[in-house]
Amino acid sequence: MKKSLVSISLLALFATAAPTLSGMPFTAQAANPTPAPAEQWKTIAELDPKVVEAARQAMQALAEGKVIEMDEVRGANQDCWVLAAKNNRGTVLVTKDKGEIVSVRVKFTLDEINSELRKTFQNTLKELDPKKEFSVSEVERIKWEKENIWSFLGEKGYVSIDPQTGKVISANMSYSLQEVPPQVVQTAQQTLKALSGNQGSSLYPAVTLYHHPQEFISKVWAFRDAGGNYGVEIGADTGKAVSLDKLAEISGDKFVNQQDIPKVFAKPFYTTEKAIVAANPLVKKHFQLDLTGYSVAVQYDTYTFTKPGKPTVIGKINKNGIFWNFLATPENGLAK
Repeated sequence: MKKSLVSISLLALFATAAPTLSGMPFTAQAANPTPAPAEQWKTIAELDPKVVEAARQAMQALAEGKVIEMDEVRGANQDCWVLAAKNNRGTVLVTKDKGEIVSVRVKFTLDEINSELRKTFQNTLKELDPKKEFSVSEVERIKWEKENIWSFLGEKGYVSIDPQTGKVISANMSYSLQEVPPQVVQTAQQTLKALSGNQGSSLYPAVTLYHHPQEFISKVWAFRDAGGNYGVEIGADTGKAVSLDKLAEISGDKFVNQQDIPKVFAKPFYTTEKAIVAANPLVKKHFQLDLTGYSVAVQYDTYTFTKPGKPTVIGKINKNGIFWNFLATPENGLAK
């Protein structure tokens, strides 16, 4: 699949992304696309045959042997067509001029996927919550520049799996506040109150239980306040705060797009000593950890604090140097 220079925001044409998890840390957001002037969509027959064939081949490569036939133009903007396959098999976002593939989604029924993949998906949800019922509404194979996954989506949850390794990338299940253990809710309320300086609003009524090993998360409850300014993650096993988010610190003119992070943070904002001074107050207050004597590794906006025999703390700063996100994990382990 060729790398396209088309803005990621064009994916809004394609389909809604995986569900946003209330309370989860936000590292970047795609900007809302600027609506293109209204145009008359062409039919498949009117498009360049090479563009249509490129789209078909891209879908066929992910179709697990299912025959793909292109059916219609489902959407468009100034740069791209959204082409749909017959039998509701999926869609492709393809550039109009060169036929470069921006994104591909191929749909399956649960019965069409192999037994090992189905077993991984089912076992993952059972490990998250053996009592929670979950029904799959959509199974898709999704591929674009930033993502290559199997996606299992239901009303109350989501699982993504790496198609190369067969391992789970992330999983989450949705709950109401009333379904969450009261002690966990109380800890979340107290933490958010302290994080906001008693300015935070009440808890948002939806809570997410999620698993994301690549983000050093084993199993945590994710909460945010109703105003969307603060978030906290509580370990499902430990019952303690493991992650904090001050989302207002990356809103408005403080926001930096994901693709701009390497340029904006090319030069480290802090030295080791100054990073510890800046991070220590929140880390001490909420994780009961003192970063004095820790080593610091920097990658753009991310500062990783480590010390032998001590928990690891990962912090992210905004472009003004304010730490807006922290995650505390066991040494060489996952937060849970």
